[in-house]
Amino acid sequence: MVSTRVCGTLSSGSNPDRHPIKKFDLLFSKSMKIILSLVVLLLIGVGIGSYFYSDLGKTINNESEEALLSEVQPLYNGVQWYPSSEASLNAGDYGLQKALVGFRIVSEPITNIDDYSQVVVPFYEFYDNQLMKKGWSEAGALTADGPSGSVWGYSKGGMHIILESMAKQIIVADGPFSCPCDVTLSIFVGRDMNRHVQIKEIGVELLVDPRLGSLEYAISYGGAHFSTKSLAEKAKAVGKGFCEPEDGPLGSVYATNEMPEVGDPRNVRKFGDKYVFYLSPQDRCSSDPQVESLTIELQKLFEKNFNESVRLVR
Repeated sequence: MVSTRVCGTLSSGSNPDRHPIKKFDLLFSKSMKIILSLVVLLLIGVGIGSYFYSDLGKTINNESEEALLSEVQPLYNGVQWYPSSEASLNAGDYGLQKALVGFRIVSEPITNIDDYSQVVVPFYEFYDNQLMKKGWSEAGALTADGPSGSVWGYSKGGMHIILESMAKQIIVADGPFSCPCDVTLSIFVGRDMNRHVQIKEIGVELLVDPRLGSLEYAISYGGAHFSTKSLAEKAKAVGKGFCEPEDGPLGSVYATNEMPEVGDPRNVRKFGDKYVFYLSPQDRCSSDPQVESLTIELQKLFEKNFNESVRLVR
């Protein structure tokens, strides 16, 4: 009977006050409609907020990583690979004329190998074939071969790929190197150390020093605000300060059609009818001495990069 009364409907001539359970049902339904409406609005708000927030943080180095690592995809499937990691090479390493910055992928060791060439040759042939199809050229100056290791170099534009195999003898004995041995393969893919990066949202490009590491930016109020992944992580680890990109601890870059009023006119560049300018941060993003010291170092380096290399991208 209760179920029937709660689920029933009132006729046009009924008095709700004479049907307390039905009256409660009506009030409950109205309340639920209000609550559901508020929930829907909240979800929409969260969705919109998430959409705009997701567009704030951009990691410049991640874009570079994706572009560089795509050159060696798909990975050779004859071994298991560890995740990629940031890496750099100095001028002179492997016979390089310039320092490089990029990423290295290292394989899990292939253990107890009797024939070194059975591991290394398929690896080399796979990439030699793949890279030639992608327009890479073999860099003879970077290529070397030996009984316990081999190196093959390739170049395209300002990018370089270095394939390497390294063997470790299991039983060390007098005389020349011989297997059984453990073999590790590695791939380095990088570009000339200083790299141009684009901030497409404001149409600006600048040369970024690799010491900035994983440079990140957030877009808001018409400008790009900068930090680095390592700086944000250090501030978060000590629990002192806000050093995320949206906080702009390295400063901000704007592009406008009007002459800006900035404190330092040296940080303004004019390109045709447009002005590009840099604003230094108003405050340090952390009270921690180590984080503050790192912030100052990175901010000065980024400001120097801006003044020496910024330009508009048409």
